[in-house]
Amino acid sequence: MTKTIALIAALVLAPAGIAQAQDAALTRIVATADLNLSTAHGRAQLDSRIARSVEAVCGRRNNLELSKARLIKRCATDAMAVASVQRDRMVARAGTRIEVAAR
Repeated sequence: MTKTIALIAALVLAPAGIAQAQDAALTRIVATADLNLSTAHGRAQLDSRIARSVEAVCGRRNNLELSKARLIKRCATDAMAVASVQRDRMVARAGTRIEVAAR
């Protein structure tokens, strides 16, 4: 099974990279196959990847008009909520041992 997190943001990026509220959705895949999510270091790396992906999808809020900054903040909040659910499931699975026994 491929280990990824699909980061979805409900917006369309304008050509200048500014978030515009629309009904479209952008998706960015966050790879996790190379991470050991049962360790604090692996989880920290995943959190960093998610944060970078949220910024790539939603944009940066620095030095923007207040209305545009609010759109970006809302996008980032929504995207992080979606990613957090997936992240928590993956971390929970990483800590679960599966034992197979034969008679």
